[in-house]
Amino acid sequence: MRGPGVVAIVASTEIADGFEFSTSWIGYRSLSTLRRPLSVNRAAGFCLAIGSTLQRIHAVGVVHNRLDPTRVLLDEKGRPTICGFRSASIDSRLQGCDVAALIGLTLWMLDSPDVTSSTRRGTRSDHRLQRRRLLAYLHSLAERRDDEMPTLEEILVTVRRMVPGATLGLGPEADEVTTPQQTVAVRPSSEPVRTQRSRWAPIAALGMAIVVGSTALGIRISHDSPQRATEQSSSSTTEEVDVDRSRAMAAVSDPSAETGVILDAESGIPPEAPIVSIGASRYRIGRSGDTAVVLAPDCDRQTSIYLFRPESGVLFVFDSLATSEVDTAPTSRFPLNDVSSIEADVDPFTGCNALAITFADGHREHFTRPRTP
Repeated sequence: MRGPGVVAIVASTEIADGFEFSTSWIGYRSLSTLRRPLSVNRAAGFCLAIGSTLQRIHAVGVVHNRLDPTRVLLDEKGRPTICGFRSASIDSRLQGCDVAALIGLTLWMLDSPDVTSSTRRGTRSDHRLQRRRLLAYLHSLAERRDDEMPTLEEILVTVRRMVPGATLGLGPEADEVTTPQQTVAVRPSSEPVRTQRSRWAPIAALGMAIVVGSTALGIRISHDSPQRATEQSSSSTTEEVDVDRSRAMAAVSDPSAETGVILDAESGIPPEAPIVSIGASRYRIGRSGDTAVVLAPDCDRQTSIYLFRPESGVLFVFDSLATSEVDTAPTSRFPLNDVSSIEADVDPFTGCNALAITFADGHREHFTRPRTP
């Protein structure tokens, strides 16, 4: 594949179960690292640029089929490049998956489960009327059946008309009006899609499915829990994580305790749940059967907390655990298929602390999170 907007494959090596691909270096920053909500101009700009690239690859018979924020890399000027073609298809009937993913991706950039909350969270610089109209339009598309969905071209024309000031980029060098990407030349093949493993893009190689909208996952901190009846007693902190609308987390207030404090039934945290240590604090997180991993600050200069739930195959990622009475959201949430275990490790290519993911077939991938701006 060659062309603006799509990551280039520069080399391939035949291995036992297919081919290993090396891709051109775009940068380690992906769309998932941007602070949300984005302004309506920037969200629309990314929508137009990514949508234009999807148009071009559809025109030559390729469907991405797994578009999400981790599969959109940003260059030094903030221009998007689509990567992660591990699940790509030449079945044109799946083009609707890319369209639905683009709609979900734009809603995710605007960071809103509904129109009202997003409008409240908008920044002063947002064009509120444009934002409300764009959100209403995208939500209406998300509720339509496949046979009622407009074409990708019609969606892009509507977005461009609704947000005429759409911009693309991260800095002053890229504050220009978004224009469609040039044609992307892709050589389609009738052969089955082979496994794509890029040593330069470990995030894209995880095989993560589409992330649509913001997740219903947050942390609530309360300082109203009873005091512990021990020497040097102090107010214990109760933390609850709402995973899929159910409580899933509580703090362990005694740093020296081997298994921590078993909280009352109100917390909803089973004593078998894993415990993680962050500095002098220990937290009981998740529930029985979950695996929790903490990566110390390193190349990304921040602590990362990972919680993997085998029963649903979901990986929850946190930048930190809140320490004040506020509601915060996790950085991201990803479905992972056929994973047998996760553990802390060092990425052999970057030398940075990384999450090592071992799949059922025995191969391992290292996930190194980019630094959040």
